Amino acid sequence: MTDTTPKPSSKTDPAANYAKRRSHSLAMIERVLTGYLRPYWRLLVLSVLFNIMVAVTVGVLPWLIQQTIDEVFNARNQEMLIWIPIGVIVVSLIRGGATFASNLIMAFVGQRSTANVQRDLFTRLVHGDLAAINRQHSGQYIAVFMNDTARLRDAFVQIIIALARHVLTIVALIGFMFTINWHMATIYTIIVVPLGIVSMRRLGKVTRKATRQGLEETGGMSTLLAETLSGLRIVKAYGQEDNQTTRAASTIDSVLKFTMRSTRARMMASPALEALAGIAVGVIIFYGGNQAIGGNLTSGEFIGFITALMAVYQPLRAVANMGSLLQEGVAAGTRIFAIIDQRDDIIDKPDAFALQVTDAHIAFENVSFAYPERGIPALQGVSLDVQTGETIALVGASGSGNSQIKACAAACWAACSIDFAQSGFALF
Repeated sequence: MTDTTPKPSSKTDPAANYAKRRSHSLAMIERVLTGYLRPYWRLLVLSVLFNIMVAVTVGVLPWLIQQTIDEVFNARNQEMLIWIPIGVIVVSLIRGGATFASNLIMAFVGQRSTANVQRDLFTRLVHGDLAAINRQHSGQYIAVFMNDTARLRDAFVQIIIALARHVLTIVALIGFMFTINWHMATIYTIIVVPLGIVSMRRLGKVTRKATRQGLEETGGMSTLLAETLSGLRIVKAYGQEDNQTTRAASTIDSVLKFTMRSTRARMMASPALEALAGIAVGVIIFYGGNQAIGGNLTSGEFIGFITALMAVYQPLRAVANMGSLLQEGVAAGTRIFAIIDQRDDIIDKPDAFALQVTDAHIAFENVSFAYPERGIPALQGVSLDVQTGETIALVGASGSGNSQIKACAAACWAACSIDFAQSGFALF
């Protein structure tokens, strides 16, 4: 039994609730975390622990460099000459092992969550009715299934790594800077962090819009390719090769334009951060030199501080790109969940029961049908009665509605204005 009553209100519609959220980024993060990453929370916690080990080991290295300058080169401490190299080796081994373990875990979680998203997409497409699925070309669905899911995976895996590893590394290194000289650490923090956050927010908005447009054009390219390959015989028969090539070139150029716009916005993050860091380093060298001349800063402390400052650049750059990655993931996720949340025109009633067909016949009485996006009826006033065991032939020109009669009989469309029965049960 089927039901074609009006669609439910937005209060029960997940897609409508998602659209009402003030921040699409926050809504997307919440949905991915609760729907697809929650089953792997133990692995995520383990990955965070490994990333904490990475952050701690990175923060220890500048301290070892400081001790090398002060204790070995200045104080001529023979014992420290033995222990410091051992410490560097041990710290490096721990860092390498923890990085490998964290990357492996995140790769597994990313692949598994992507497989779950693709499974939900495929289930939605298979169980959806034709009226809902046919609103887009199959090429669009292929592009979402293959490209958008991979984009969503890469974005959230990199964001989790950025949050768990790079942010902790930044905290450890800046904390070490404050233990050496809080004046110089404050100078670096004030110049780089606030201005960097402001610039990243602006670049993130550009990236999100360009990524969404690029994904849409990629879907258009998949549609064009599918149409061309399926109708290649007709293209050749009518000599339309050049026309199809021109259409493909236009679509490819559009994909390139939006991809480069997104890439340009993402690439601007590193130069902007590098410029801010360069200003901070110049000021710190001037201030630290005065402190050293005045006897308030040892050469080991200054070298250790500069080492930490240089080491913090790479995680800062990764965090700076996090906004752009997030917007790419939001753009891809929006297209993915728009399909998953799509509501069917034909749904089973709550009290629906299995149809037992015995000694059946199919009767059409004054059947009419029109596609939602077209004004011209595909069927109008069709009546027929097919008895059990009877075979009939539907004869007509292409587009006259032969296939649509079969689709209506199979209850594939809710738009049929129809009064017919199968084995005595009304289907609409």
